[in-house]
Amino acid sequence: MDNTEAFKKRYQAVVKQSPYRISKIKDHDYNYNWVDHLSLDDRLEFEYEQMIAVHLPENRFRELVETEERFYKRLNENQILGGTASAIVRQAERELHIRNDNPAVKAAYEKYLHLLGLVESAYDDNTLKVGD
Repeated sequence: MDNTEAFKKRYQAVVKQSPYRISKIKDHDYNYNWVDHLSLDDRLEFEYEQMIAVHLPENRFRELVETEERFYKRLNENQILGGTASAIVRQAERELHIRNDNPAVKAAYEKYLHLLGLVESAYDDNTLKVGD
């Protein structure tokens, strides 16, 4: 049973396609030099993602909200190093959301990870000596 089916069974949920869609900027060349080529011809194109509707019995919805509240409360109670762990989780969730909603940020982040991987390989060599 996949996660969606388990969710539907656990919360007695009915999942249907929604008539609503959300718009997102289509991927394009983010290395384009916008300063030299600003014009009305340079338009952003959008794509639309289908949304879904989730219908829950009221008591199951309250249970879901309370479960989420307990999760975040427990996360905050189990703070490590003065709340650093929960702050890291919140920041990671926020950054993931930003990357998913902004293709330019996602492209830049992927380039950053690539460069970081290249540089890290130099640090992985434990045979380097001071003064080399």
